[in-house]
Amino acid sequence: MMGNLHEYKTRITCNDFLHVLEEVIPSSSDVIVIYHGIWTFAHLFEQPPSMVANYLLDCLDRYLGKNKTLILPAFCASNFVKTKVYDMKKSLPKESGMLSIAALTKGNFSRTNSPMHSYLVRGPMKDDVLNLHPATSWGDDSILDWMVDVNARICPLGLDWHKACSLFHRIEEILQVPYRYYKKFNGDMYNDGKFIHSCSEVKYSYPLQVPLELDHSIVTPILKKDYQTLESSDDRIFMQSAGAKDILSACNKVLSDDIYAYVKNKDNAIDWVENYKSLEVDGLSENEKYIGD
Repeated sequence: MMGNLHEYKTRITCNDFLHVLEEVIPSSSDVIVIYHGIWTFAHLFEQPPSMVANYLLDCLDRYLGKNKTLILPAFCASNFVKTKVYDMKKSLPKESGMLSIAALTKGNFSRTNSPMHSYLVRGPMKDDVLNLHPATSWGDDSILDWMVDVNARICPLGLDWHKACSLFHRIEEILQVPYRYYKKFNGDMYNDGKFIHSCSEVKYSYPLQVPLELDHSIVTPILKKDYQTLESSDDRIFMQSAGAKDILSACNKVLSDDIYAYVKNKDNAIDWVENYKSLEVDGLSENEKYIGD
């Protein structure tokens, strides 16, 4: 009996989650971006794990109301590369997690038209996001660029920073890190099974010939030391937040000191850049090549 009683007392309620949101999301924040791994704590809710994602979305709606813009990643890059099909309604964002899958299914979010790195958005700034037309995934006029412009509040939920923040890649494109190159991925876009048009996304891609060992955790201590980050006090729900401008600035500090700072097998990366990168880029088909403006 005592074991069951203890288990009951540790169950997470909506009020517990609302308290965490109050701790990590300043009331002045108008745009909230949540990268998530709710599997790390889903078993602690009273609801069955399969129902937790919808439960959390209801709690978020209750806390944020209608005057805040909520954005969730909805990535399906691997599936698009494999199938060359992006369906805005049916391509499940399995790379982003259960919260995003539930949001797509729920139907009160709109989805951006990026076939590899789409986002789900609802709220008053929805049209600003949907009207973005970036040339590349993380470049100028991308949603990541927009997040910095509006200083969105970036919130990893259930994950640490280095596993849940696409802005780490934004700075790679800004600084043009040498271990990446532009590659265009082509396919067809659908909406609930109805063909819309051909589509493509240009990604600042990693090399195929050398598997890079990447570690973005080097940014975390600098972000926490030099900038204002917030963290939940409830050790059952690991959630943090920081402003997008601060995150980009912390990443810039790291890569400005060492352009290969994210790469653990640096010698391999440098060897590829100096001896093989041009061969890999020259080997792209005409449809895969990207020439910027």
